[in-house]
Amino acid sequence: MSLTLRIDERQSKSEKEFTFNLSKEEDPRFVYSLPLRRSNYDSLRHEQDLVCDFDSFPKMIADFIRDLQRSSSSYLKGSITDDKSLFRFELIAKMDFKWVCVVSLCLHALSDAALVIHLVDRVLLLKVISLLFT
Repeated sequence: MSLTLRIDERQSKSEKEFTFNLSKEEDPRFVYSLPLRRSNYDSLRHEQDLVCDFDSFPKMIADFIRDLQRSSSSYLKGSITDDKSLFRFELIAKMDFKWVCVVSLCLHALSDAALVIHLVDRVLLLKVISLLFT
């Protein structure tokens, strides 16, 4: 199964937010998202004993995924709930004597309204791309 992970950064007046979006090209309804603000990250960091700071977290995820191509001692693991409302995305690494979960993110399925907006955005993007190449 081929999945795409996109990490967007937004800066509001009060707080920075990273949004982790996971999608599957073959299934436009397969879209899961996790908005992560500093306050949420502090809880996640405490729960999972993470050592990187909030601003470095997306880069650490991207670097881990990029390094998968060169390493046989790491992999990604995903699981979906029976009702398809949650997708658990895990980064797994091999230690000297066992496999460990480096970080686990729980992404939520988009609501119906958010999914419609996402699909409209995809259609518009495809139209722009087709105009550029015609």
